[in-house]
Amino acid sequence: MSLPSVSYLSKRPLAIATLIATFGAIGANFWFNRFPPQGKTIAELANTTYADVLFIPASYAFAIWGLIYCGLIAFSFYQLKLSQLKLSQRYEFVFQARPWLILACILQSLWVYTFIQQFLATSTAIMAALLLTIMQCYRLLGVGQKTLSNRDRWLLHYPFSIYLAWISVATIVNVSILLYETGWNGWGIAAPIWTSIMMGIAALHAGAVYQQRHDRAYVLVVIWALIALVVRYLALPLIVGSGIIFSLGLLGLLFLDIVKGDRQYDL
Repeated sequence: MSLPSVSYLSKRPLAIATLIATFGAIGANFWFNRFPPQGKTIAELANTTYADVLFIPASYAFAIWGLIYCGLIAFSFYQLKLSQLKLSQRYEFVFQARPWLILACILQSLWVYTFIQQFLATSTAIMAALLLTIMQCYRLLGVGQKTLSNRDRWLLHYPFSIYLAWISVATIVNVSILLYETGWNGWGIAAPIWTSIMMGIAALHAGAVYQQRHDRAYVLVVIWALIALVVRYLALPLIVGSGIIFSLGLLGLLFLDIVKGDRQYDL
């Protein structure tokens, strides 16, 4: 048996497992939201039980999950194709990320179940683990650092840019809900102020990621979340003003690079 064949056989099982895990996570999300154990979907919980939490974006913002899942499906099929190439060594960084994606899919499914069951402490811990797991995928794939073709960026990098950015925001949402349910009073600081502070932290983190990685997709997702917060809380001027200022600041950061002609990581 030739060396390429051995390499192919050793990579194929994990490639198939990655594909199965991806569709498994999508299936779990659909199932638990279609048949929620406690009778309420994630969206219904956000709009009723946790409606007073002031760091939940407008409902339309969660449509981004469709984009995330499409990206993960594209990645999963592409890595399966790459595993069949005789000269697949140059994509070893992709193969290294696959076990972490499988773990992320498992954690994603567990999070959906525990959140719908309103096991908030458990769901928050799982969300934190999910965030760290996706960060590991992001690092191993070299998002924003490894020079790739346009096709490879779309299929290998952008799915994880979008996924990581949204889970970063979702982690703040999960922690906010947990604190609300435990009765934390914010040390006497008004909820809109705390929301503005959290928006600022999300924006500053996105700016830091951009400075390090030039990851425009990540920044655009954070802007998407900030604008969705503005839309949901139009009656609260502090949140509206903060969201607009932070969004414009991030857009300005992107615009400066366009003006400078930095198009290496253009979408």
